[in-house]
Amino acid sequence: YNDGVPVKLVSPVSSSPVLYSCIQGGYEGQGNIDSDPLFASSDGSDYHLRSVFGYYNPWGMWVNDSEHSPCIDAGDPQDPASPEPLPNGKRINMGAYGGTAKASKGEDAWVFHVDKYNGSDSNSGLSRSNAFATIQNAVTKSFNGDTILVWPGTYIEDVDLGNRAITLQSADEAAVVTASSAYAFSFFSGEGSNCVLRNFIITGCDSTNGGAIFIENASPTLTNLTITDNRLGISAYGGSPDIVNCILWNNTDGDLYRCRSRYSCIEKQEDGNRNRANISTDPLFADSDSGDYHLMSRYGRYSPSDDSWVTDALTSPCIDAGDHGMDPGRELKPNGSQINMGAYGGTPFASLSGR
Repeated sequence: YNDGVPVKLVSPVSSSPVLYSCIQGGYEGQGNIDSDPLFASSDGSDYHLRSVFGYYNPWGMWVNDSEHSPCIDAGDPQDPASPEPLPNGKRINMGAYGGTAKASKGEDAWVFHVDKYNGSDSNSGLSRSNAFATIQNAVTKSFNGDTILVWPGTYIEDVDLGNRAITLQSADEAAVVTASSAYAFSFFSGEGSNCVLRNFIITGCDSTNGGAIFIENASPTLTNLTITDNRLGISAYGGSPDIVNCILWNNTDGDLYRCRSRYSCIEKQEDGNRNRANISTDPLFADSDSGDYHLMSRYGRYSPSDDSWVTDALTSPCIDAGDHGMDPGRELKPNGSQINMGAYGGTPFASLSGR
């Protein structure tokens, strides 16, 4: 950053993607940002990140600053934050001091749990055994930087994200969300790219005034969602949502309205959405009539009905078809070193690849 000369990054191979990095001028990839990192010294003598909670200075002291670097707590969430000092947001920093004892301090983030069948909204939500019962309650109790893990179940809710910079994702097998009268998820309070919705199945949102996701003047990150059998898929009125690695199929009145996707399987493809690594081929769900949206695979697919791995005669085109710059995360091998599309992409329940 601020090298004084243009920097050109050659597109990396899939096994070495550029992710969760601060790159001046921008570079496409999960978690990458293009913002002033706010080094402690503008003349380049101190590359610690400024922090309102404290950063380590050259004289061996911790000092507080009036500004807070966007690179703090912005590294890969799968990398351990230890031994960064507390509070560290439970997430590693970007930069040379990330993951060290001299990393600048972040705001302590929380991880909330939601379990429809065993939780209660009177609980603390801070563990699965003390989980909330509803997603909306967890969102309401959360603050920027928090993560909400939703355990398996079918949640009948109309969730309003309320301008929070949080990550809302399924914790294990993809949770199912359906809305009886409106949209399952709504973003209309200026949410940005750091408001992330991940690894959900959204289905059955078929009311006259509803659909899966509603966006108004917001730009959330929507990744690895399976949106199927709704009236509408995703409707956007202003903003620039990043819709990636998703499957939108069999939504009666359309999949995308006034928004575009990339690396996604879209049944009703609009002209403006073509040539963005999207496909329009049957995703080959295992048994959508029975609510099984795992992807068929000749190399192995998880079967929730008997908790086993089975093989199919066909293989879904959505396997290994997600953003090639994204790591497959916790997908079991063989995974082709590429993330799958759909709600199970990046999880241990992703269908297997032949590579």
